Amino acid sequence: MFFHSLPPCELFCIIMKVRIVEGGIILIYVCSKCRYVFKRSETPDSCPDCGGVNIRQADEEDVAEYEQNQQEFNSQDKGNS
Repeated sequence: MFFHSLPPCELFCIIMKVRIVEGGIILIYVCSKCRYVFKRSETPDSCPDCGGVNIRQADEEDVAEYEQNQQEFNSQDKGNS
């Protein structure tokens, strides 16, 4: 099975929907009020966009949306350089 061949750290990342970056683990969150998707290394108290306090950890669809938005942003940023 696929999961048995993964190192424990990678398996943890898949299960918890986290990203490991230099310096720690990054979780992706969604604001239930405005649907803003963002990443943080600690559980946020409020949404950085609208200030809403109903924050939840992102599901697979939200993570895919976040990653797509980041790719689009990065490609636009490179085009402006």
